[in-house]
Amino acid sequence: MKKIISLLFIFILCINGFANTSKRALKLKLKEMQGEQRTALVIGNSKYKHKYLKNTVNDAQAIKTFLEDRGFEVMFSTNSNKVQMEKAIKKFGKKIKKGGVGLFYYAGHGAEVEGKNYLIPLDAKIESEDDIGYYSVGLDLIIRKLDIANNRLNIVILDACRNNPFERSFSRSGSGGLSAMQDANGMYIAYATSPKATASDGDGKNGLFTEILLNNMSKTDELDRVFKNTRREVKEKTNGKQRPWTSSSVDGDFYFTLPSKLQSHSIEDFSSNFKDENQTEFKLSIKPVPKDAKVEITNINPKYYDGIALKKGNYKIKIFKKGYVTKTGEIDLRENLTVKIVLKKEKKHSTKIKDKYGYSYKKIKSPYTGKMWLDRNLGAKRVCKSATDEQCFGDSFQWGRSNDGHEKRNSLTTSSVSSSLKVKHNKFITSSGEDKYDWLTPQSKILWEGIKAKNNPCPAGFRIPTKQELKSETTDKYVKNARDAFNDFLKLPTAGGRSYQDGVIRGQGDYGYLWSSTAQGYASWDLYFNDKEAAWYSYYRATGRSIRCIED
Repeated sequence: MKKIISLLFIFILCINGFANTSKRALKLKLKEMQGEQRTALVIGNSKYKHKYLKNTVNDAQAIKTFLEDRGFEVMFSTNSNKVQMEKAIKKFGKKIKKGGVGLFYYAGHGAEVEGKNYLIPLDAKIESEDDIGYYSVGLDLIIRKLDIANNRLNIVILDACRNNPFERSFSRSGSGGLSAMQDANGMYIAYATSPKATASDGDGKNGLFTEILLNNMSKTDELDRVFKNTRREVKEKTNGKQRPWTSSSVDGDFYFTLPSKLQSHSIEDFSSNFKDENQTEFKLSIKPVPKDAKVEITNINPKYYDGIALKKGNYKIKIFKKGYVTKTGEIDLRENLTVKIVLKKEKKHSTKIKDKYGYSYKKIKSPYTGKMWLDRNLGAKRVCKSATDEQCFGDSFQWGRSNDGHEKRNSLTTSSVSSSLKVKHNKFITSSGEDKYDWLTPQSKILWEGIKAKNNPCPAGFRIPTKQELKSETTDKYVKNARDAFNDFLKLPTAGGRSYQDGVIRGQGDYGYLWSSTAQGYASWDLYFNDKEAAWYSYYRATGRSIRCIED
């Protein structure tokens, strides 16, 4: 069963009321329409805490793509807070002063209070009806920007919930969502459904009305015809349950997709059925696969749109999309032409990182710092399923030592301290204290430090993090104990540690350690966590600890 939600789609086409501007809008020639500046601001909000909206961002993205294909320069913002929305509107207001056509599109929650319309930002903290005006963005802000611009044509599209999302918190009911706007000179208003009715959210990624409207907007039909066809198709698909309706006081013509010629409607025109021997312009329609691939004509200035009218000649074409192999070619246009171009997907290159033992890792991005880390401890067979998952404990390294085999949890031990940075065996070196509890003599505290660290055991392009880098992802944030350590994006396990005295692993399943690259005196800093605390200690370098690598 189709999910039905209360959506109100309001489309407003505003033509400046000054007489000279109105006359110019009516008399504008097709070539002038093709060359004029088109600027749009598209905003879509969906991730509301109080009521998530399924298709609003998808609808906004579809509108953005459509407008860009029709030559619009589009400013685009999704899931915006109040400051971001107002900043975008002000920037948009400056751009449209250059003339041409301005278009504003908003999809998200909307509300009406005492006759005023408001757009609800993502961060709105609304507990009562009185809060709406303070925490929301007034529709009059964008209307003022459009009026002040005094450009040829202004379009406002509002795809907003009819039901008031905060209604249950109000002291009085019945405020509803966005109110219907009064008819005025030079305005075209279209609603997704009739008053007090609901609109289908659709089974796909777009609302039913938006999906059908976009399809009709892509045809070279005049404004009234676009909405008549949309109304008919929506009624058919919903068995009459949803009936779009319109109100208009627009005198001139408007085309979302410009035709090759502006037709006279005084009599029925059959000229398109006859061949024009003197025809100098032809329609070019490129059908890319996938459909949302971009098409450019690189040797002319006007932006390509489907069905563009061009003079006879050669045109260089470029079709591209992220993740697909770009195609270029040349078309000799001598007649109306429709061309299908199929793009091939790019071969995916493996993003897996391998260590010297052949273990494969993936990169994960920190939500706090944006830095990239390996997805598990070095030597671990998989990402942790629990804090005590032995398959994710990984190896236990002595600080400053390479992955020469000593780090394996079952490696043999020796009490012979190394005098070389490159140990020639794979045994875990125990210490009695004469060497200040280090595996190396003389000591070196610069091992593992920096991008060009010596004995770096991490895969190419990765290194041991500094104390501060590791703190920024753990104890400086929310890691206060072992449970927090596992719930952190790094998913740290209680892998225990290996004793510098006898090489025995202790604390497995009870507490965990992670080395940092930061040294202090004859010790180095590690992160320790158990069920009660997470803390930092400087400890002997002969001790075995887990390692998590960070990208250089």
